[in-house]
Amino acid sequence: MQQNGSPPPAFETDEDRTFFLVRLPIHSQFIKEAEERKRQTATGQVTGQVAVRVLQYCEQPRNAGGFQKILDLEHRQTFCENYLNVSLDKGRLARTITDKPQSRLQRHQTTQEGKDWLQTTAETSMRPRTKAS
Repeated sequence: MQQNGSPPPAFETDEDRTFFLVRLPIHSQFIKEAEERKRQTATGQVTGQVAVRVLQYCEQPRNAGGFQKILDLEHRQTFCENYLNVSLDKGRLARTITDKPQSRLQRHQTTQEGKDWLQTTAETSMRPRTKAS
């Protein structure tokens, strides 16, 4: 544990030493990686459908509160982590004021990459599905 930078284990016992308990704390990097994996797994079918709606709505510059409202998503942090930031990270959305991400005047607009992704997604969803033999 010491070699990989993990916190040291904690040992507990009673006075008669009839039992002992060992606590192995989680390495802080593991927590960060787990949070990142959790964020990245927010790409299922529902997330894809929401992403399509966000990108369509943002073909004109729009504020985040506006599309959060039309999607009926109340929890801002969840909306930002699962949809807004994912689209920004993937280059499908762009901020209109790049140097001030927290500006009250901030708007988001679908990028060309986002438009291409929408086109590909639309083409894929239009294909007839075949049954596996």
